[in-house]
Amino acid sequence: MRNRFKETYLLIRNNFKTLVAFEAIYRIIGVLLIFPVLGGLFFLSIRLSGYRYITNALMIDYLQRPTTILILFVMLFILGVYVAFEMVVLSLLFRFSRSERNVTLRELMRIALRKLPRKVKRFHILFVLLALVFFITVNLAHVSGIASTLAIPQFITDNIFAETLFIVVSVSLSLALFIVFVENIFSMNVFTLENKPLKKAYRRVRSLLKGNRGGIIVDFIVLNVLLNLIFYAIYLLIMLLIAGFIFITRGQTVLLGALLTVLYTVYVGVALVASFILLPVNYAWMSEWYHEKTPENEMDTLPETEAKPFKFLSSRFIKPAVALGLAIALILNGTTVYAAVQRRGGLDYFNAPDIVAHRGSSLRAPENTMAAIELAIEENSDAVEFDVLLTSDNVPVLMHDTRTGRTTDDPLNRRVADMTYEEIRELDAGSWFSDEFEGEPIPTLEEALNAINGHAKAYIDLKDYSREMVEITVETVERLDMVDDVKILTFSSDQLKQVKELNEDIETLYLVISFYGSINALIDIDHVDAYGFNKYILMENPRYADAIRSAGKDVYVWTVNSQTNLRNIRDIGVDGIITDDPILAREVVYDKYANPRFSNLMRMLFSE
Repeated sequence: MRNRFKETYLLIRNNFKTLVAFEAIYRIIGVLLIFPVLGGLFFLSIRLSGYRYITNALMIDYLQRPTTILILFVMLFILGVYVAFEMVVLSLLFRFSRSERNVTLRELMRIALRKLPRKVKRFHILFVLLALVFFITVNLAHVSGIASTLAIPQFITDNIFAETLFIVVSVSLSLALFIVFVENIFSMNVFTLENKPLKKAYRRVRSLLKGNRGGIIVDFIVLNVLLNLIFYAIYLLIMLLIAGFIFITRGQTVLLGALLTVLYTVYVGVALVASFILLPVNYAWMSEWYHEKTPENEMDTLPETEAKPFKFLSSRFIKPAVALGLAIALILNGTTVYAAVQRRGGLDYFNAPDIVAHRGSSLRAPENTMAAIELAIEENSDAVEFDVLLTSDNVPVLMHDTRTGRTTDDPLNRRVADMTYEEIRELDAGSWFSDEFEGEPIPTLEEALNAINGHAKAYIDLKDYSREMVEITVETVERLDMVDDVKILTFSSDQLKQVKELNEDIETLYLVISFYGSINALIDIDHVDAYGFNKYILMENPRYADAIRSAGKDVYVWTVNSQTNLRNIRDIGVDGIITDDPILAREVVYDKYANPRFSNLMRMLFSE
């Protein structure tokens, strides 16, 4: 085994520049062409199914549609041809390496492009299917490794994996796939490098396997365990570096929540590197087995290659091109990680609900104050929600209650609507919470929006149900150029209609404290973009979330603070969670997307 791994390394090293150049260019073609086409076909299948949005409840019906089956088959074929071409190239490349001959990328591509259509014509769909089997098996071998930074959704573990039949079928299919993989492991090399018809090629594969199956299985397991260990080490090192960055720039308070946020994002970066390594290394190992057991006269004669390489693909250009490609990939992923840490946007790799700080970070600071807003931003909240009332002189200020007694030092417990802005400004809105916040004033809508702008979204909850409240709020949002960064919330459907009449681009969120009747009647309200439910409504009626999201609208839940309720709401599948405790909410939400081993390790290392 040790000697075989050493020979595998030599196969890779002998034409290393050509291998790296091909993999870089091939991955770029995949990212820019193949995967966008596959993505386009997938979204086409959704449209043809009659749905605008596929949720858990609609998945089975979607998969049973004839159009879905046809398009998925086309997608599988396109992916299969893409993978098959890579294996043809690798077969040829490692054949040259085994013969200790250098080959340029231009010559390699020329030979491969000539061979691929011939082999597909001779072996038909079998050629593509066996390429897919190799590709899928190699990648599944790492589901228990670095790819396990993805956690299995709770609804699957609770419902599907609870069924014995499903477990038996899954294990049986996995075992069958592995058997097909082992029994055909040399097929791609035999098909590509030997000029034999199907029956003779089949007998040739059988003769190569004779007496070698056990060694092949052991080799495969050991090789991929070693690769997994390497990826684990890289992953952990990156997370430690990010932890140091977060600790220095943001402090211990937000460290764990931010780390759980970037766990999956970092996984994507490591997976990018793995995609360059996994299949070529496994294919090189398999090719070494093949060449070790195959005499030279069984294989086609290698064609002569041109001494002069294609100038653009010469080593002079390969190094800068590959370096540029890797730099772009690293910058994109680094930008995504930084954006995830700072919560300022970035690439969205998974459907995590937004964390909305209720009245600011109201668990650790007095509600509806600048202190609560600034703390919510510091704690990486995606959005900050606050309540607004009008003073007697029509200044919108942050206040939930119609009277001042509960959250200020006003001994008269006056109505906000009866007080001028100057009178409101004299009140202390912090000392009731703790001495640390003594002297905290009541901010205006404009002050709150200015503080939030560029750091998070602003969710404005209108507690004054007058049209004047709507007009002043919309005017303020427009004047501060924050139309795209604001949602206006209210329990009044009429107010949301007024918002849309004034500016249809401002998003509206209808708060629902109780609900009876058909959910479709609620969904059909044109001037509502999103719905905010009391947590108990949604926990008792989880199907509401699927119904609303399938209609292309968003679902929010308020106010969710306990770990148990946060998990329940998270697993239902919502677009946003309104909470007094953004740190706990972020830990619970992003814990779903991280392997328990990693998230538990992060807690041991970095929780207070």
